[in-house]
Amino acid sequence: MDFARTFQDLADIRFLIDLPGIDREEVRGYFARHGLEARFDELEASR
Repeated sequence: MDFARTFQDLADIRFLIDLPGIDREEVRGYFARHGLEARFDELEASR
């Protein structure tokens, strides 16, 4: 796993989910389907 890339990807995703009109629950569902709920929660906590 490339941790540097992971952190950049999460930063990019955070930017996108902060855009107006984005359904955060839908995005959370995408994370959940891939077992990444904790990552989504980290994004939410860092807001």
